[in-house]
Amino acid sequence: MEKDQHLNDSISNVQKQESSKTYADDVSFMSDYIDVIQLTDASNQSKVALSAALQGRVMTSSAFGAKGRSYGWINRELFASRDTLDHINVFGGEERFWLGPEGGQYSIFFKKGTEFTLDDWYAPRLIDLEPFDVKSVSSNKAVFTKEASLVNYSGFKFDMGIEREISILSKTELQEALGLASLADDIKTVAYQTKNTMTNLGNTDWEKETGLLSMWMLGMFNHSPHTTILIPFIQGDESELGQVVNDNYFGKVPADRLVVKEGVI
Repeated sequence: MEKDQHLNDSISNVQKQESSKTYADDVSFMSDYIDVIQLTDASNQSKVALSAALQGRVMTSSAFGAKGRSYGWINRELFASRDTLDHINVFGGEERFWLGPEGGQYSIFFKKGTEFTLDDWYAPRLIDLEPFDVKSVSSNKAVFTKEASLVNYSGFKFDMGIEREISILSKTELQEALGLASLADDIKTVAYQTKNTMTNLGNTDWEKETGLLSMWMLGMFNHSPHTTILIPFIQGDESELGQVVNDNYFGKVPADRLVVKEGVI
């Protein structure tokens, strides 16, 4: 009983330490290891931290200024190790640029002829460790670019140009995006949008028969028992629009954690 209580107390203390980290704490920590570009709105309360070293990744954000709670999860242990791992380096961050497919005959995570096992699965350096170039930076927007090549499992080579634009939204822009007439002055928010473009720079067309690339974003956030994420979706016939949400990606999400309502997850 005493050991169990000690373990529970230790876990609780770690959770409190993690949840109490401020935006300024995380920016200061990361600055010892990577470049950090900061965006802010006119109020100087909405803040977003980015890194070109990690593919123009949104590392974290705050709705309450530098001393506000840091929303993005940062893998401090991996940063502090100053080491890199072979298969994938999960540095964290609120939104990172990602490419697929991860498996199958058109995978970009397996070399041609290898077995489809985790031992032979490697995240491409392009989306794991390689930096993106900084095209432009202002107080509320940053644009990153990258030219690269990838070869899929079937041997097809993709020569590509990537552009990633990240902008912090003003309160007015946020209201318009959400379709709201107004937001109360005492409601604190931070909102940003990313525009990601991939262009074929090669002489060969990208076609289904030789494999195509998928482009998506991954997010990692600090946990909290009081946090709710709302994801709006377009309602309609699933036979035309597809499944509303895939909740069985790495295991079924409990029904008390994932609720699908009219127009929102």
